[in-house]
Amino acid sequence: MQIVFRVDSALQIGSGHLMRCLTLATGLREKGATCVFICRSHPNNLNSLVRQKGFTVYELPQGTEPTSSEDLGVPPEVDAQQTQAALEKLGQVDWLVVDHYGIEANWEKAMRPWTKKIFVIDDLANRFHDCDVLLDQNYTLQQNRYSGLVPSNCSVLLGPRYALLRPEFIAAREKLEREGHLPFDPRKVFIFFGGTDPKNYTTKALEILRPIGDFSPEVVIGANHLYQDQVAKQIRYFPNGKLHIKTDKIAEIMSRCCWYFGSGGSITWERMCLGLTGIVFPVADNQFEFSKALHQQGLQKTVSSLCLEQVRAAYNDFICADMRHIGRQCRQLVTGEGVSLVISELERG
Repeated sequence: MQIVFRVDSALQIGSGHLMRCLTLATGLREKGATCVFICRSHPNNLNSLVRQKGFTVYELPQGTEPTSSEDLGVPPEVDAQQTQAALEKLGQVDWLVVDHYGIEANWEKAMRPWTKKIFVIDDLANRFHDCDVLLDQNYTLQQNRYSGLVPSNCSVLLGPRYALLRPEFIAAREKLEREGHLPFDPRKVFIFFGGTDPKNYTTKALEILRPIGDFSPEVVIGANHLYQDQVAKQIRYFPNGKLHIKTDKIAEIMSRCCWYFGSGGSITWERMCLGLTGIVFPVADNQFEFSKALHQQGLQKTVSSLCLEQVRAAYNDFICADMRHIGRQCRQLVTGEGVSLVISELERG
């Protein structure tokens, strides 16, 4: 199979879309597929990472810098024309995988002459799609949320069972199951607010934790984090705290921790796969619905404000409760089989 991914990364878009596509592409390559990426050359993009992983990248010209995750940087019709030009160089494509909030049915329909099938990754359920398969890996209580938004013959893969987790998380889960979890120590907290964290929530989270208790935080930020110096300054107040910048060992770091404090997003399924509950502050529109649903199911504590009062109450009332029992529930919800399930769906197509 020849599979093409249309996905972008940038400061406001973040890295989550690209990372889950890379995860799927890696799994497909292991099955013998040829995977190619079409990405716009936005400022602060991660296109070089895709190349480092051994994939070809066709870069679209830089447009205006995106101001939100729905912004393509150019008008959709321009993006469609430029994507078509890239596809023409590749010949017939078996699957076009689209992972971008700025793309909808009209764009996808324009791609039909260049690909046999279209696979959309989405989690907003706020626009029409012209696709053959749609994946929404987020947790939801609305099983029919894409009704009327996709063609009647579209196969919808819904829920964390299909979460696209990197192999290191599957390996870390298997290791924990073999060896058992580390001794229960609520001081060990994993902190992550996205690789770019443009509003510097990481620094705010560390400031909030200091008056609550004696913690040993493991903090992860990306290489493009704009406030590295501020984060580094705050971590010094925690004698046993550690700061990790652009690490590829997140699963290993997470396995050493007892709970999570950070944003929603795809990190949710990674930490739940390893049995970590936590305090979550949604930082993007696409994180609110499933973060609230997980809160209602008792699988995490979602706060509406990143302030001392809410976080202290959440820690005292929730994190200090039976986290091990909640962790087992998290592992049952996210089993780590998502990549293999999605690949099987593509192979059937």
